[in-house]
Amino acid sequence: MCRLAKVFLLWSIVLFTSCAGMGVRPTAQSAFDQGLALFNRGEYEAALPHFAKATEIDPDFAQAYLYLGRTYLNLHRWREAIPPLRTAYRLSPESMRKEVVNILIDALLGGALFEIERGNLSSSISYFKEVIELGPSSTQVDRVVQGLLTLGGALLTQGQVSQAIEVYQDAVNLAPDTPAPYLGLARALFKQGDLFQALQVVRNAMQLDPTSRELRSFWQELQRQ
Repeated sequence: MCRLAKVFLLWSIVLFTSCAGMGVRPTAQSAFDQGLALFNRGEYEAALPHFAKATEIDPDFAQAYLYLGRTYLNLHRWREAIPPLRTAYRLSPESMRKEVVNILIDALLGGALFEIERGNLSSSISYFKEVIELGPSSTQVDRVVQGLLTLGGALLTQGQVSQAIEVYQDAVNLAPDTPAPYLGLARALFKQGDLFQALQVVRNAMQLDPTSRELRSFWQELQRQ
């Protein structure tokens, strides 16, 4: 059994035990069980109304919110996945929050990238801020940083330079040993007219990767100014 499957098996055991003690309504449990059977067969669209019904019957049924969010996530319906996953995170026992938050971050990241594609950069910024506040795991950091670089580039294209600088700085903070965020930050600073600061940032990046042609080329471009 893969690690993720083991995690969710453990989650199910913990929550079923917890819910039994709290007295989950039988009708809510029945709706959830029907949804879970469909979910496990990959019939996500069919599972949705059952999980939704379970949350309506019992608003404190954490596992129903979790699987409602996971179902939307599997369907790449990011916007709809995020609210129930937030609720699952809020209702989940402390011992399971780390696992739940990782799923929530995946949904937020998917939503952020989706909003970039649609040109809704302010919505994407909000999602990324929530991701950073929640604290991505070590396995998620690379994807978050790549997403921030994409967002930063989109902001620069639209002329939103100050916001791009903030986004690139977030990327630097998450991955201080990676040159790419520094290069993005330097380009944004240069576009803002802060040549001296841009030179300093590129110098820092070149210390991380002295062989980078892209960094050296931009360094030379800045020195010609």
